Amino acid sequence: MVVDPDMEDVRVSDLAWHSLETNYEMRVLLLAALPCLLLAIVTDTDTRSSVAIELKKRRGGLKRRFGSTVLTQTDMAYTGKVTVGNPPQEFEVIFDTGSGNLIVPGINCTVSACTQHKRFDDAQSKTSHAHHCDGGEVGSNEVPNDLVVTFGTGEVRGHCFRDRVCLGDKMCAPAKFISSFEESNDPFEWVSFDGILGLGLDSLAQSTDFSIMQRLEHGDSIKSPLFAFFFARAKEEKSQITFGDIQQDKLGSKMYWFKVSGKAGYWQVEIQDIFLDDTAQNICKGCHVAIDTGSSEIAGPQHVIDHLSDKLSIKNCKERAKLPKLGFAIKEHGSGGKTKLLSLSPEHYTHDQPCNLALMPLDIPPPNGPLFVLGVPFLEKYYTVFDRKHKRLGFAVAKHAHEKPETFLEAGSGTGVVSDAYCSAVGLTAC
Repeated sequence: MVVDPDMEDVRVSDLAWHSLETNYEMRVLLLAALPCLLLAIVTDTDTRSSVAIELKKRRGGLKRRFGSTVLTQTDMAYTGKVTVGNPPQEFEVIFDTGSGNLIVPGINCTVSACTQHKRFDDAQSKTSHAHHCDGGEVGSNEVPNDLVVTFGTGEVRGHCFRDRVCLGDKMCAPAKFISSFEESNDPFEWVSFDGILGLGLDSLAQSTDFSIMQRLEHGDSIKSPLFAFFFARAKEEKSQITFGDIQQDKLGSKMYWFKVSGKAGYWQVEIQDIFLDDTAQNICKGCHVAIDTGSSEIAGPQHVIDHLSDKLSIKNCKERAKLPKLGFAIKEHGSGGKTKLLSLSPEHYTHDQPCNLALMPLDIPPPNGPLFVLGVPFLEKYYTVFDRKHKRLGFAVAKHAHEKPETFLEAGSGTGVVSDAYCSAVGLTAC
């Protein structure tokens, strides 16, 4: 049978019109209900939130182990509050980008390193479940295995649980964590914090179930899969870690992004060289720098630290202003990215009492080294964003009270960008 195209159009049109007449009342009802549907969508979206947690500067830092090398820290750490369980049990923790697990003292830990801190009581939580550290929930007739985590010269031994972990009042997710039953006195007996919340990349965690950020992302609890640090310098300022958002009022410059390098799980980027003011030192090509919130120092390969110590000799802090800026040349993330220079003023890489350099030797062999570790001194100058989705780090000069932000990145070109000609002259690539 041959169908007249014009007739086909008429019939289809007629059918559509009669359908509209027949369903007119239904469409009116749907339109009336639309605001409610939109409200439901908005309400669901609002479950993704951001939160800012105040950090306090406290006594006692972590000793960090990189391979076989122990990095000794000064007596200082920034800590904030988290809760575990239902009803919530509050703990003061270090938010540590150099490790991957949440660790809190357990109620069964009776050594002094635990008893002088808050301890997690799983029996008091309605939502707590014992888990094997390398598997599923512990059965009624099973004995849970344990896990040992080392921090420098110390260690924690604990059992694993799954429970509700909250950052602030609303950002919560079920996650696995370690509840210790034994902790070494060094360093945990004398530190002022209860536990450690690891924020390293997932490969540093026992599994993705132990990664707090991954669990928040999986549960649609966090607005964006990132977190950021602001470390205060003035008395009226408050140090903060923000989850899910960037605090624009803390930025003293544009944000620049750099790709995370390596597979060790650290938040690190590759550097092209180290500068003193505008002079390339040609001493650390192919090195990487790890941004470590659990470190209170700047550390690097022994031969590099020796070189810098000779160049930056200081005996009297009254002469500190004469010292050059210490800079790290890093290529921006993305195609066409420029090489930037992240510089530290003398006040950032020296101590006041006693007056000396805040530089420590740290030798890590390939493939994870050679490695620089930039801790609190760097984070005081740069507002730093850890972007998990794009595997990148963002840096902006932090906006501090009573301080005029420096030019973000200073180099020989005077523009904050290392010029191509300058890069060629000192042997840098991909500028």
